[in-house]
Amino acid sequence: MRRFLLAVVTLQVALGMLGGCKKASSGQAADQPGRDAPPEVARPSVEAPLAPATGPVVFMDLLAQAQGVVFVCDASGPMVAHFDQVISALKKSIAALRPSQSFNVVFSQGGGDSPLSWELLPASPFNKRRISRWIDQRPPHGHAAPQTALKTAFAMKPQLIYFVCAGDSWTDPEETIAAVRKLQAEGRVKIDTIAFRHGPGEDVLTQIAQESNGAFRYMGEEDQTKESRTPTAQP
Repeated sequence: MRRFLLAVVTLQVALGMLGGCKKASSGQAADQPGRDAPPEVARPSVEAPLAPATGPVVFMDLLAQAQGVVFVCDASGPMVAHFDQVISALKKSIAALRPSQSFNVVFSQGGGDSPLSWELLPASPFNKRRISRWIDQRPPHGHAAPQTALKTAFAMKPQLIYFVCAGDSWTDPEETIAAVRKLQAEGRVKIDTIAFRHGPGEDVLTQIAQESNGAFRYMGEEDQTKESRTPTAQP
């Protein structure tokens, strides 16, 4: 009887030791998740978006580098004799823009003519055709409104503005210079200026270009009678 009881006790002790070994084994497995855990899935890296690419812009033989450009053109009555040349150069410049660039056109014209869009347009073939049709539907008339046109152009946030005017039809030169200075205080934009015909507007356009790190050009009779071929590079 004693032997039987001793055997039972021995068997219970053995079973208890076996259970302890299993618990210890499972505890070690829990401490090593890499053994049975599924492999981690690699997360794709997130890259910062690339800055818009700049490109060359040539208008009336003035060459510059910009991603976004706005052409502000005097479309008033005094520009009638020169408007065809301006439009020809404008369409040529827009046609040469790269797809990575953006653009728009604002006419300086009495009545505050609205642009085709209030934002820069991607230089796609579709938008180039749209702007060409829009330009053809707006003949010159009335008086110039340079301050309104420049304010509209600055709101589009370009890097470059081409500003074309008749030099002899300026009524408020000091106010225009003050308005440009105020606009430049909100964000620096390079302004290249172009004048047709001599007059007080030449000094205004020259000063605007100088204060905007741009270039000024006067379109003389020779320039108005020949096709521009070689662009003049500006720093």
